[in-house]
Amino acid sequence: MAAIIKERLYTIESLLQYVEECIANYTRTQANSSVMERDYALKQRTQEYLKNCIYGDESDKMFVKQLIRRIMTEGNGRNSESFPADYKVDVSNIDRFINWGDPRTVDAYVLFLAILLHYKEKFGENALGYIIDKYHFNDLRPRGREGKGFYIDEDDVRMMWKKEALNMDFGDKLEVLLQLVYEETRGNSCLDEILYQNVGDISAGVSGIPDSMNIQASEENLPAYRSCWVRYHGCSIHLLFVSFGSMEKLKQVAKNIVAYQMNGQFSEKEGFKLGYGKDGSRRTAAIEPFGESPALWVRKFTEQTATNESLYGGVQNYQAVMAIESALVKGGATIPVCGAQGSGKTTKLETMAQYIQNFYSIRVLESEFEAHLRWKYPNKNIFTMEANEDTPVSPAAAYNFSLRSAGDIYIIGEARSDDMIVNVTRTANRGGRSVLFTFHPKTPAMTIPEIANAMIREKMYTNLKDAIATALNTVKCCVFVTVDLETHRHYYEIFEFVPRPNSIPDDFLREADPEKRQVLFMQAIHAYMQTMVSADTFYYTVPLVVYDRQTDAYVMKNTISQPLYEELMDKTPLKDERMELMRTFRPDDFIREYAAQNGLKVTDDLRLKLVEQFALNTDFMAD
Repeated sequence: MAAIIKERLYTIESLLQYVEECIANYTRTQANSSVMERDYALKQRTQEYLKNCIYGDESDKMFVKQLIRRIMTEGNGRNSESFPADYKVDVSNIDRFINWGDPRTVDAYVLFLAILLHYKEKFGENALGYIIDKYHFNDLRPRGREGKGFYIDEDDVRMMWKKEALNMDFGDKLEVLLQLVYEETRGNSCLDEILYQNVGDISAGVSGIPDSMNIQASEENLPAYRSCWVRYHGCSIHLLFVSFGSMEKLKQVAKNIVAYQMNGQFSEKEGFKLGYGKDGSRRTAAIEPFGESPALWVRKFTEQTATNESLYGGVQNYQAVMAIESALVKGGATIPVCGAQGSGKTTKLETMAQYIQNFYSIRVLESEFEAHLRWKYPNKNIFTMEANEDTPVSPAAAYNFSLRSAGDIYIIGEARSDDMIVNVTRTANRGGRSVLFTFHPKTPAMTIPEIANAMIREKMYTNLKDAIATALNTVKCCVFVTVDLETHRHYYEIFEFVPRPNSIPDDFLREADPEKRQVLFMQAIHAYMQTMVSADTFYYTVPLVVYDRQTDAYVMKNTISQPLYEELMDKTPLKDERMELMRTFRPDDFIREYAAQNGLKVTDDLRLKLVEQFALNTDFMAD
């Protein structure tokens, strides 16, 4: 019996118990404390780190891991009465905790963790991305009856383990064991190390069989606590080899993920919580009975060093697209960046802010701190406000405050609610020079109707025609972001919304023949009814720039309309910027202006010379 008990000492479960007991004994402070003041302060500091290490700051995590490392390797002494005095992890027994000699017996997650930590030494927070790229896990693959998808399963992990052939020394083995102990005692379970990697989104509890379903879990139908998803470069990848161990653990992690500076308790009565981490990530969690199972979502914002040029990935003719974006932003156009969830709208919005002139002040309104524009542009005049349902300041109050803060350009991180859309129209048409914001219409053409319907729901208007008119006066163009799941590229297309003449035909008034007059009158009635019920009769959605998959290049389709061109020219403050606007959208006018200023005659040779010298867009030139 004693031998069996001794053998159980060298299991991960026993090590977890040992570490928990040692931490509890270390941080316990007696009421009549006679300990030295310095030791007492250290214990207080340690308690703060133990409390905060789950919130997303890796320095907090590393402090706690160092504490656990000492507990694991320095020997028990009198730290725990439940374990022998010489209990510790060393070279002689580390393989008893994890049988590295026979990887077939080692859980696939542990093998993956070893590979991830190995590459973390070289690539840091980009280690997971390196692994995904190296093994092409962001390529679509068939998966049974469910069709194609992005996933990493246990077979993939064991394949990687064989190919990597890691030579694990004691330090490497200890690092894996330490991470396992940390994430199960003080961390965020199997998500813990992934939370510090450069991925777009992380979610858990969103697939598999919840306890609420009366269905037996199996290898084909995993329980909800045995999977998570990461979004990497627009690809949502299913990690099928991870496990929280139980629904209770998944629920605990879901609650912890939103606990940083949380107002009140996360109770079943509330159902869900919105929050963020110390790293600036946006975090959301739900529990039963509001959700069918505990679930969590973490939105990472890791492209802080991205430039607008880097987003285009070298696609042909991207410089012309950037020139159009620059001219629109400098000209004070109000621009929504549209696209699906996770397509990279926020990143695009951040990089477009580089074109805002430094002499303009920027005011940013977000529901959660996401864009972090001052991280990218510390020398611009930027002030960011956070307002949502859980903050003391409402979005409406934050908007009113922003109008009193001497703002020129307004950036709204995500216009996902109707009142946010109303703020966009008010700001663009009253106090602000322009507004840049992200938006979620399914297609570019739906941008205007979605804005109009938001104003109708907010009771600004009672009919579609008036709402459409305000939407068209506010938003005259958009940038639409799409992701190609096969090439993993993001594409940025630009559209203009050009109002149509919407006068009603009156030919029937001049027709003498009664029968023909009646036919013409009915046609006029039909035209009138169309303008009352159909939004797209009020405007054209004109493509300025589109991506051509056949040639892998951006194609200039149309230049901007004359009314928009004249508006941008009026709002562009500097002469060289007006010339840039002319070069971009009216290259023929630029050639004539250049020739007049320099006393030259417009010839074919001069045109060719200026096209090459100023990189004029020949697609927008007359034949």
